[in-house]
Amino acid sequence: MPSRSVLFILTDKMEALDTTGPATVFDMANRLLSPTSPQGHPYTLHTASPDGDKVRASGGLIIVPDSVLEGPCKTHTIVLPNAPSDLRVAAWLRDHSWRAERVVAPGGGATLLAESGFLNGVRTSTHWSSASDFATKYPKVKASGKSIFIHDGRFWTGAGFTSSIDMALALVEEDYGQKLSLKVARQIVVFLRRPYNQSQISTQLQAQITHRDSIRKVLDWILEHPRGDLSVEELARRASLSPRQFTRVFTKDTGMPPGQYVAKIRFEMACRRLANCRNEAVAQIADLCGYRNAEAMRRAFRKMLKMSPLEYRSRN
Repeated sequence: MPSRSVLFILTDKMEALDTTGPATVFDMANRLLSPTSPQGHPYTLHTASPDGDKVRASGGLIIVPDSVLEGPCKTHTIVLPNAPSDLRVAAWLRDHSWRAERVVAPGGGATLLAESGFLNGVRTSTHWSSASDFATKYPKVKASGKSIFIHDGRFWTGAGFTSSIDMALALVEEDYGQKLSLKVARQIVVFLRRPYNQSQISTQLQAQITHRDSIRKVLDWILEHPRGDLSVEELARRASLSPRQFTRVFTKDTGMPPGQYVAKIRFEMACRRLANCRNEAVAQIADLCGYRNAEAMRRAFRKMLKMSPLEYRSRN
């Protein structure tokens, strides 16, 4: 089993989770594999800062690097910081990053790459709150604020924060297979390993801003009973409202009408089960998620992603 070296670049004001999250994923892969691997650790982790000094990350966390960021790059994977741009890092990337097989850029890390022209024509994920500004500033980059992370060529870009853990799990799967990636996810208590094109903001989270108890109870009912009767009439009855009044209030609180919300919830459930429950057949997942049949779920995937459920599973 080949060992892959991973260089984490550290700078002041970086988001700590975008470094410590992936580092924990790779370290856990080491701990799970090393006892049975005669070749030793699957990953060798190294940290460096532009001047070799300690950096102050988000929340005041102090991180001490292993070395100075200088000279040729002899590493398989570079992980950039989710931080304000640093001219010293940008210069080093232009001179040396071409030697690395992978460059991983969570959140603001993509800005470093875009400023140097690395991402021209590359599909790139960035945080939803800055996606519009990023696209305006770097029009040659195919930027998106929807997917939690995107892999295009040797570049892996993501929204940052917790999505960096999902991206690191995907890297482990690419390197050593799905079995190890799922073991790592379970060991670090990741509730669900999200696929790359999972939306940055789930329908459920988006709708949780409602302050009405009656609507919140309906939202909980939908999540707990995807196979149940989720018609407007039935949901309105549970909210003790007329169908017309319920539709108006529900749409105002969640930003979408009830039928659209139910369709999105069922679709997101199906995405998660396809990616994480590999032993379940498509027809079984369709039934568990409340679709009339497998064909109905297939049509939903064609509409939302322009691919079939099986294609989605094969890519995740």
